[in-house]
Amino acid sequence: MKTPGLFSKTSPAFTEMSIHHRVLSARTHPGMVLALFLTSCSPQTLPPADTSSPQPTQPMKQDILGKLDSNLVLALKKSRREAPFDQPTLLEPTVVIPASGLVLVDVTGQVTPGLLSQIQSSGGRVISSFPAMKALRAELPAASLEALAAHPDIQFISPAAEATTNTPASAGSVESSSSLSPNSGPPP
Repeated sequence: MKTPGLFSKTSPAFTEMSIHHRVLSARTHPGMVLALFLTSCSPQTLPPADTSSPQPTQPMKQDILGKLDSNLVLALKKSRREAPFDQPTLLEPTVVIPASGLVLVDVTGQVTPGLLSQIQSSGGRVISSFPAMKALRAELPAASLEALAAHPDIQFISPAAEATTNTPASAGSVESSSSLSPNSGPPP
């Protein structure tokens, strides 16, 4: 009887390598861990409390999950009271969907007339677009994010990056040290 080779599919070494590869892949793609967790949750939703409550929806498809930032996915699930938000949880998305339902997002993909048309027809508004950089910023209804992610020209949708600036500190707020003055030489 022939024993399996070191890296045959039935060998323990192959199985361990496969597990290691999946863990390594998850480490290099942090959003993947959250996406895998969210897809493993059951798609149950709470029954509507009244007619103004969101209706139960179908779980997001894997290809759409891959195009949406995990914080947007969490915000959508929270707004729909889908798992894990169908029960008390400490998990809180960093994206908050305001009462208006409009979310400011950055979109990566081919900026085509068809894409711009879909954004406008879904009730969204293009803030700026950069076709040469394959990017645009738009304000979109949260309910339309999944449909937009399914568009073939879209590569990824993320919450809009916030601008940050560095300002010089005022003269009174910086403490000086006599050992670092220009005329004192190297510190002792």
